[in-house]
Amino acid sequence: MKNFLKKHTKLVIWAIFMVIFNVLALLIPHNKLGDATVAFWGGFAFINVAFVGIGVVLFFLQLDKTTIFSNTVMVYVFSAIYFVITFILNLIYMIVFDAKNFYLEVFLPNGIIIALYIAAMLIANFAMRHMSSVTKHTETKVAARRLTTAKVEFIMNCAENEAVKKALLELKEDVQYSDPIGVEATASLEQDFENQLNLIEQLIAGEAAEEAILKAIKLAKNKLQFRNETLKASK
Repeated sequence: MKNFLKKHTKLVIWAIFMVIFNVLALLIPHNKLGDATVAFWGGFAFINVAFVGIGVVLFFLQLDKTTIFSNTVMVYVFSAIYFVITFILNLIYMIVFDAKNFYLEVFLPNGIIIALYIAAMLIANFAMRHMSSVTKHTETKVAARRLTTAKVEFIMNCAENEAVKKALLELKEDVQYSDPIGVEATASLEQDFENQLNLIEQLIAGEAAEEAILKAIKLAKNKLQFRNETLKASK
């Protein structure tokens, strides 16, 4: 129970607000419940539906400081707009409005609002999924670029020749300043570059001639440059 309260504190507070609203709505406007109009009960019901709807959102999506900077913020924006409009509209029904036709004057407007809210939530869900996919793709590419940079640095540390070390340092800088987000057209070029790094590592481990290693490093730089130019042309 304590864990639930700690995890869903905002939901509990929201439930308290709902209880307070219900108590005030039933006790203050009418001394007798029989005095309440159809519009009153309709407005009362739809406000409670809105309370429950926002409660569901609070249960499944935690509202914290990180939410503002995440793609879930759209859900809370749409939910807040839905609740404010629903609350004000139905509060008017409850206090001053006496509907002659409940379905046309109370049910239909609320039905349209709920339908628009559901449509907005579906759009938000689609956008969240798309943004999440893009974010994961970006994170994967950035992580791969960091691994490539680390690999070049590892090869550089294995080298003893100063000229080779200098050439590898330049290659490392080229990798660091390259756009990590590739496209389909650059996939094979990126693999060629990785293969060239493996070749350089093998040459250094096999104590190949300086000229051969520098030539391999120059070829790697050319492959990386061609990849970057291809990427630039693809955007």
